[in-house]
Parts: sequence; structure tokens; C-alpha cells
Amino acid sequence: MANKLVTSSLTQLPRISLILLVLFAGSWPSKSVSAPKWVWPVASPVVIEAFNPPPKPWLAGHRGIDLAARAGDLVRATGSGFVTFAGPLADRGVVVISHGSIRTTYEPVKATVSVGDYVQVAETIGYLQRGVSHCSRNLQVTCLHWGLRQGEKYLNPVWLLKPRVRLKPIPRS
Repeated sequence: MANKLVTSSLTQLPRISLILLVLFAGSWPSKSVSAPKWVWPVASPVVIEAFNPPPKPWLAGHRGIDLAARAGDLVRATGSGFVTFAGPLADRGVVVISHGSIRTTYEPVKATVSVGDYVQVAETIGYLQRGVSHCSRNLQVTCLHWGLRQGEKYLNPVWLLKPRVRLKPIPRS
């Protein structure tokens, strides 16, 4: 009798598994969990100077944000893309990453990537350089200047990190 009960239970396993699968499938996520699309370029970011674009392109202004960091800190790609510039510019290291129609800029950075490299979001692109930051002259601290451009227009890079609300239409009955 016990043998027949075990055999009967074993033959029911596929049917029970299928029922459980159908019952709980609705609670499973429909999409796989993926890496974030955008991240801060430095760990523990603190904004020490906000985005303040000039009213006209030729006027003075702050075309990015400054993040407090220490010389030697890792600088990460804020999003995946291709490195389009990596080297010195006006006595400081600059890295530019193209993300399709937009590009992010990082300075002063000693690059560990080269032009043409494809980088993933959060991948190290270099290290913050000592003593060549505009913050070190004005604020006596080291900072990373992080910029965002679309064409010739400067945008606030913090916008990349803000969640976008997407509303789904409600069907009318």
C-alpha cells in the first residue's frame, strides 16, 4: 500500500508542478532585473557647485556640476557608451563619452580608457587628478566637473539620474 501511494504521488508531481507554475507565474517579474542606466561618476557624491548655464552661449556660467572628491578617487562612466576623447585639454585631463545623441564630460581625470573604447555604466574611466581642478583654486578642495551636452546645448547632468515617470493609459470602459 505504501509503495502504491509513493508511486501515485510521483506520477502527480508533473501535474502539481504545472499547477504551481500557473498559480505563481503572475507574481514573477515580467522583465529581468538589469543594471542601472545612469550612475553618479564618483562614490558618495556631494554637489559643491550646481549647474548654472549662461543666458547666452558666449557668456560666463557653470556648464556642468562640481562633485567633491579626493585626488586619486575612481571616476566612473555614468552611462554606457563610446569614449570620444581622453587626454589633456588646457592643462587638465578630460574624458568624453558619447551615449548616442548626448555626451558626458569628466575633468580633471587621468584617463584609463582610450578613444574608441566602449565602456559600460559604472566602469572606471580614470582617476581624479590632483591640483588642476578649478575648485582647488577657488574653494581649496578637489572636485570632479561633470558635464552633459546634447549637440551644442549644455544640460544639467543630474537629470540623467532622476527617475522618469511613465504613465500607462487607463482603458475606458
